[in-house]
Amino acid sequence: TRGNRRKRRYAGSLLIIERPSETAERDTFGFQTAFYFQSVAWVLVHGLKRLRTCLTMMPNRQFDNKGYFMNITVLAVGTKMPRWVDEAVGEYAKRFGRDVNYALKEIKPEKRGAGVNAVQGMAAEEKRLLEAIPQGAFLVVLDERGKAPTSVELAQHLKSWQQNGEHVCFIIGGADGMTDRLKQQANMMMRLSSLTLPHGMVRVLLTEQLYRAVSILHNHPYHRE
Repeated sequence: TRGNRRKRRYAGSLLIIERPSETAERDTFGFQTAFYFQSVAWVLVHGLKRLRTCLTMMPNRQFDNKGYFMNITVLAVGTKMPRWVDEAVGEYAKRFGRDVNYALKEIKPEKRGAGVNAVQGMAAEEKRLLEAIPQGAFLVVLDERGKAPTSVELAQHLKSWQQNGEHVCFIIGGADGMTDRLKQQANMMMRLSSLTLPHGMVRVLLTEQLYRAVSILHNHPYHRE
């Protein structure tokens, strides 16, 4: 650059070469350093934008407007679960990281007795469940008559739902189950086990299996065949 060139002048027949001053050298170095960091910042910002755009356009990885890989909501009838249930669900839920927006929402159960039978109780819970279902969600109802997928099959379901941009909503019924009308609205009926499980255990098992399915899709060593 011009600032780095040695200045030449002649004094009679004597050629005198003058070096740039230290101030000029510092100014040149400062300019070059600033330009370098500005260039790096530009590449990082625009490179990340391009990367995000490419990932969004990939058919096997779609993001919602909040940057999540997939939205999963679990609606569970029942409140005031034992501490170990909340801790276990929370442990697996946080393992999803930024890839999955996982939310478990408790639905207030209808009190039985005092003129409220099982049918009336399930009808009241059905209303609360329908109000809590995310708009346009793919509905999966847990029921003993549903199909029990393997962990790998569940992972394939997640992959298909994600590719279709589905917000998946799982429903866990109350002590008496759920109404037939609610089951008929389901896009899928799923059974976690042929055994009768406590409702708190169902929450933990479902959350763990969903995390396992995600780890399978990511080739994470958590799952082993």
